[in-house]
Amino acid sequence: KKKKKKKKKKKKKKKKKKKKKYIEVKYPTEFDITKEYNWHEKLMSDSNKDHPPGSQFALLKFEKPVTCTLDSILVASKLDVSTDTKQCRIAFSGKLLCPWKWEAEELAKLRIYKRRERVGTVERLQDDYTVIGKGLFTKETDMSQFIGLKVLLDNGLEGTISSNFGTTGKFKVSFVNKIPEELIQVQGGGGGGEGKKRKKQKRTLRSKITLPLKKYVFAVDRKRLLQ
Repeated sequence: KKKKKKKKKKKKKKKKKKKKKYIEVKYPTEFDITKEYNWHEKLMSDSNKDHPPGSQFALLKFEKPVTCTLDSILVASKLDVSTDTKQCRIAFSGKLLCPWKWEAEELAKLRIYKRRERVGTVERLQDDYTVIGKGLFTKETDMSQFIGLKVLLDNGLEGTISSNFGTTGKFKVSFVNKIPEELIQVQGGGGGGEGKKRKKQKRTLRSKITLPLKKYVFAVDRKRLLQ
């Protein structure tokens, strides 16, 4: 009789346990009240070059006073999440850097702003140092509050709103240096036969005019325009 070969049982390989990865959290070390801070609706990712670890702050408003020493680490949990679930219950964590009273006068000291901008276009050149712009304002706009504010062209050229032009919302933008000749375009000048006047040439440049502004979140005078 032939002996039956015994099948060797394959040993199950033990699964290697994955090492837990721990992320080092870097908290800001100080809050400088004299500096300006850009407002964000939510925390930006630390992987963003513009927001390296430790460069962002959060302003928290509590319903009741919280007793806590400065430089303490705060950890808040989500009370609406069941303790039986595997979902993370940590809402946020951070270091307490500066206590603040939630009052209008105190909050106004915080220089937190939102970026705003208005965009218009160049209509034509008045001379080598001045352009006429349109589209930023309406004819009802009080131009006095905009005189002296800086604007930018598409190529990065910086100018200043020097005055209004007419009564339809147009305005003048002045530049310290002469506008580069390579940016200037000449339109018209054609036509004109016997007994007909030749059309005047119009010097212009195709560009948007951007007016950057800052709106301070807790400012007492919110109508004031700042850059």
